[in-house]
Amino acid sequence: MKSKVFISSSCSIEEPAKDIGIFYNEISFNEMECYQNTEDMDFESFIYRLKLDKEAKPKLRLCPKERIEEAIYSELENKTEFFLFILPSDDMAYFKPIIEEILKPIKVKHAFYPASSESYPLYYMAVEANVMLKRDIKLEEITEALDFIDGNNGIYLYSPIKDRLPDIEKYSYDEELLKITEEGNHFYIIKSEVVATARLKVKKTIEPYLDRFKDDIKNKEVLPFLIYTDISSRYVTLFTKVLSSLFPRMKKPKLVLASPSFVLKYGINSCGVGYVVKEK
Repeated sequence: MKSKVFISSSCSIEEPAKDIGIFYNEISFNEMECYQNTEDMDFESFIYRLKLDKEAKPKLRLCPKERIEEAIYSELENKTEFFLFILPSDDMAYFKPIIEEILKPIKVKHAFYPASSESYPLYYMAVEANVMLKRDIKLEEITEALDFIDGNNGIYLYSPIKDRLPDIEKYSYDEELLKITEEGNHFYIIKSEVVATARLKVKKTIEPYLDRFKDDIKNKEVLPFLIYTDISSRYVTLFTKVLSSLFPRMKKPKLVLASPSFVLKYGINSCGVGYVVKEK
């Protein structure tokens, strides 16, 4: 049975694997300036645009109905018989009714998976589900595998408070680390009152953060990655060295450029390390 996995462009991947579809979000700077995320404006261009215009106040709009419809009908023309939609749980209330409305008259088999994960772990879930579908593995087993990945990944993000845009989500910070999600996966943000480009005592600033990351992956077989907005950042250099020392057999850490939705939520100079536990 020919199948197709769809995710949203919140997954921090600009060019997905061939068999994975993406519902592209839209970035709006004003009524006259609107881009389709990654197709009209790639991640790097978005970040450059923000740095160029300090007064910019972009808004992220979830993929419009006509684009969703276009993507699904394109797959139906290719004789796709089953769809699996792996989408952020926060966005499911928007996507699901639209998709159900499109597929209802056609009566094509489909399923939804609301993920609590974001960024690269969300994409990893889609890749694994796609492989399992190709092997004709039952949906129940695929769901179990997705549950495992969704509950066994982590992102440790360094996000300078003063770098944040005015309209991003507000969090109440602890002294050092704050656990954001309670779904089994971990998301920590380290508090810093100074901008990332300032001269900091780097090791002193993020040692507690790195110690927590190391404890979290101890005795686990993981796929590590580094998420960044500025490849030249001193923190990216440091995190790369940390991952290389922790995983000496790895030729180069997986580098993930933050998506616009991630940047708007956590700040233009955010960066950090993450992992996905490999299921045995």
